[in-house]
Amino acid sequence: VEAAGGSGRIELLDVADPAAWEALRERLEHDWPHLDLLVNNAGVAVSGDVGRCSLDDWRWIVDTNLWGVIHGCHVCVDWLKRNPRGSHVINTSSLAAIGSFPGMGAYNVTKAAVVSFSETLHSELARHGVGVSVLCPSFFPTALIDNGRFASPAERRIARGEFKRTKLTAEAVA
Repeated sequence: VEAAGGSGRIELLDVADPAAWEALRERLEHDWPHLDLLVNNAGVAVSGDVGRCSLDDWRWIVDTNLWGVIHGCHVCVDWLKRNPRGSHVINTSSLAAIGSFPGMGAYNVTKAAVVSFSETLHSELARHGVGVSVLCPSFFPTALIDNGRFASPAERRIARGEFKRTKLTAEAVA
């Protein structure tokens, strides 16, 4: 952004906390009259067959992967609409949204919901000059495995192996 002559900054927040989103928007609106781009990219991983994956892990992943996207869009949508130059939302999903890989039900569900939510937003926001894209990358190395919750050490090893085999990089996805 800065190389292109703009300005930007990184803010940390708990995406599952709507009050944190409200506070972030208020801070940013104070400094910037318009929001050009909202990127909802926070995500976590959970593995385990349905019935083995704990309900606490289901809640954790839904709070981050789905509610985080919902909160970000809900809190920022009016600000995005007010941009006279137009604006854009990018929501990160995953190939898992359509792949429905076994042992990843909780992850698959959250990512499929992000696709559906993004398609709905696209239809609702187009007339306001707000574009919406959903990104559905396959496996690529991130901290997702390190911070994820896995039903067994073997499942973590399998996921780590998939990350090591891929030629896709975070930079390429970005």
